[in-house]
Amino acid sequence: MERHSQAVGGELGWRVTAADGWTVLMLEGELDFAHLDTARKALLDLGLARVGRLALDLRAVTFMDTSGVRLVLQAMHRADSSGAEFALIRGPQLVHHVLDLVGLTDQLRIVDDPAELGVHGELAAVVPPARPTRGGREDIVDAIGHTPLVELKHLAPKPAVRLWAKLESQNPTGSVKDRVARALVEDGEARGELWPGRAVLEPSSGNTGISLAMICARRGYRLTVVMPENVPPERTQLLRTYGAEIEYSPGDLGANGAVTAARALAEAEPAFYMPDQYGNPANPLAHYHGTAAEILDDIGEVTAFVAGLGTGGTLMGVGRRLRDELGPQVKLVAVQPMPGERVHGVADFGLVDETTSVRNRDAIAWTRRLLDEEGIFAGVSSGAIASIAVRVARELDAGDVVFVVCDDGSRYLSSGVHSRDAGEVAGVDSTAWW
Repeated sequence: MERHSQAVGGELGWRVTAADGWTVLMLEGELDFAHLDTARKALLDLGLARVGRLALDLRAVTFMDTSGVRLVLQAMHRADSSGAEFALIRGPQLVHHVLDLVGLTDQLRIVDDPAELGVHGELAAVVPPARPTRGGREDIVDAIGHTPLVELKHLAPKPAVRLWAKLESQNPTGSVKDRVARALVEDGEARGELWPGRAVLEPSSGNTGISLAMICARRGYRLTVVMPENVPPERTQLLRTYGAEIEYSPGDLGANGAVTAARALAEAEPAFYMPDQYGNPANPLAHYHGTAAEILDDIGEVTAFVAGLGTGGTLMGVGRRLRDELGPQVKLVAVQPMPGERVHGVADFGLVDETTSVRNRDAIAWTRRLLDEEGIFAGVSSGAIASIAVRVARELDAGDVVFVVCDDGSRYLSSGVHSRDAGEVAGVDSTAWW
């Protein structure tokens, strides 16, 4: 069975074929901005780790703009990173002229016919590796992940820069921390440190605690969460609803105060198992193997990635995977509240290109904008992250900017952040929004 997509009208189709050691991605139709995602996904389907020689066949391309150049560059990079030889099969003169304008013709091996590559046999269809299909989920924990990546066309500042929101708010408890909590629990189980009936203790500003509470209840573990006393009340209500016990730390000490208090409790009572999201490598690995892989599957190319800086798990996990797959040119931006509280987590600041702080008032204003302009019901940290993602997008000429919507807005309803101006919200600067 041939792996292909048929071109219809002004659309783009593709076929993957092979002969004499070469794998050839044959494109047919218009290779422009509107159809770039189709070509990217076809390139991702190649499984380049298994390819020794890769050629991009442009003979049936009827039109190409500079967006097509981006695909050629991505194919070059992916071939190089896999140790694969790369070549281009020349397209019509109008297509070749675009490559010439940007100076690529001198950098590429370009041939007029596959025979010049030593391909003398007929290009046969490539049968893609079987991929598991996902139907119903076996339980609520199995439903974690595979969240939507949504383009934000109203907030994007330029037509050539696409802005994407990874809706981690669509996880079962409504936050990105479902991924982390599952990874922490499974890590403890795998190492034999966690078994049914054992008590779990974890510091959290709320979201990780809520996620752990849901999973621990399913697995038969008792949970105690240590969190700052100044978190929004919905977080306390959700924790208790899932059956967790709560210990409060001083609000003015922030997340670091909760970490210190939890570690003191764990030392005093050895019966507790503390997964330690702030120091456990299972945290960033959940994003390396999960969140980042999903982003790459969805859009293939990422120019910049923007995430909040709490434990550092999301930024480190996704950032490392993007750099490993796409190269060091991917810009990584960390966002934190102002004044910034540096938590000693898993963050490697040498990997981050930029760390920026956002005032709570600005974060609330952008939370409203996400809702009003894009229909995304999100928490306050997501508003802060969105504001910086838009600024990063504004500084680019073209590309794809991805940011994370960390949680939904349900745990902030009583504050009125979605219905009032920031100046009318009580406790703007004293509440632990993140």
